[in-house]
Amino acid sequence: MRKALFIILGTLLLDQALKLWVKSTMYLGQSHEITSWF
Repeated sequence: MRKALFIILGTLLLDQALKLWVKSTMYLGQSHEITSWF
């Protein structure tokens, strides 16, 4: 139970940090190619 809680909280924190980074560094319509097939 405790391990699952840490995984969920870690995922949420990572998600929010990524959203903040994208919002503060990218403009509307900008894209980044991760790999050629994605």
